[in-house]
Amino acid sequence: MSNVQSAPEVAQLPHVERAMADAAGQDAVVRIARAGILRALSRECYAVDQDALPAPETVKVNGNRVSLLFDTNAEVAAWATRHGNAADVRETHQVDPDGRRWCFTEARILWRGFDVSLGAAERTSVVAA
Repeated sequence: MSNVQSAPEVAQLPHVERAMADAAGQDAVVRIARAGILRALSRECYAVDQDALPAPETVKVNGNRVSLLFDTNAEVAAWATRHGNAADVRETHQVDPDGRRWCFTEARILWRGFDVSLGAAERTSVVAA
């Protein structure tokens, strides 16, 4: 038996499928930039030569700006730390109209020539009875 992980199939990478669908009808320069960022993103999330970073739930590319939305605040912090901007991670706490408490986390990094926004919204408490 081998401990070597095989490369993930495209079906295992929901962010790639969604981003490819979003690329329909865009010019070649935008599609090439999008493909480059998705390839780099996959390397970060499925790295074998270093600790892999958590995969984002959503990826949006708009020119040289990229938005990555994560499931947890810790995932945002992991990306910011890896890319040298841990000091810029900001958290905001809010209560919605139903009384649930939320923690919103955001950070920005410059990565491979792209201005990348990282974000997550995590519920920190349920509605009190």
